[in-house]
Amino acid sequence: MKTADCGYISFRDVVFRFSNGSANVLNGISFSIRRRSFTAIIGPNGSGKSTLVRHANGLLAPTAGEVWVDGMDTRISANIPDIRRRVGFVFQNPDNQLVGTTVEEDIAFGPENLGMQPSAIKESVEFALEVTGLTHLAGRPPHMLSGGQKQQLAIAGAVAMKTECLVLDEPTSMLGPAGKRSVMELLKKIKRDLDMTLLLVTHFMEEAVFADRILVIDDGRIVMDGTPQQVFKSRSLLSGIGLELPGPAELSGRLRDGGVPLPDPVLTVDELVECLCRL
Repeated sequence: MKTADCGYISFRDVVFRFSNGSANVLNGISFSIRRRSFTAIIGPNGSGKSTLVRHANGLLAPTAGEVWVDGMDTRISANIPDIRRRVGFVFQNPDNQLVGTTVEEDIAFGPENLGMQPSAIKESVEFALEVTGLTHLAGRPPHMLSGGQKQQLAIAGAVAMKTECLVLDEPTSMLGPAGKRSVMELLKKIKRDLDMTLLLVTHFMEEAVFADRILVIDDGRIVMDGTPQQVFKSRSLLSGIGLELPGPAELSGRLRDGGVPLPDPVLTVDELVECLCRL
């Protein structure tokens, strides 16, 4: 019997076409995700990013090729419950996955479905509330939360289920600046404190810079795979597929063109301020 390679999540020559589609959405995708890594996926609209990550917990199955999660083949239906216990999914619109009448009940929904004992559910819910900073909102109806708080709640549900990996499909695209900041701060905290595997789809380059690794997708293919520093030095490639640099990288590039001696690239506001203060 075939087994996965050393990656926690492994894509092998994955091709995907919707049943009513005339063209492939994914065209021979191959890569592996290591445990406890933080990977961002960027690319222009329609490049296949969301379709790609929906293969990571069996929401979609490849038309051809294979996807393995912790040694389990996603094409085998009997594996799907175990795969989804390991890999949680947060959608673009949090309203689509909130089911409880209160924040606390919503977080408890997943652990209850896993058949956890009441004492274990209570412990998991309290832990998830604390991690996500929602303890003070435990009794509030989810529909009364802000957009950022709703995404924090969706993440809390995955934390309570003790998932090993969290896949987030453009979780900040419907949020304002404050909501975006709160979600990204939470993801950084989860990576730092819980050491979870994170897979983030985003079209905000300022979010991708916090990942360990970035996959650039275009026309259903991986066109670049590297660290944020490597990816955001490739200006011509990114520009060619319609992607912009993070704001600090764009500004620092203009300053360099004007003769200011700055490293290339500068990816965050804090890094840019630090570099300018050294001059």
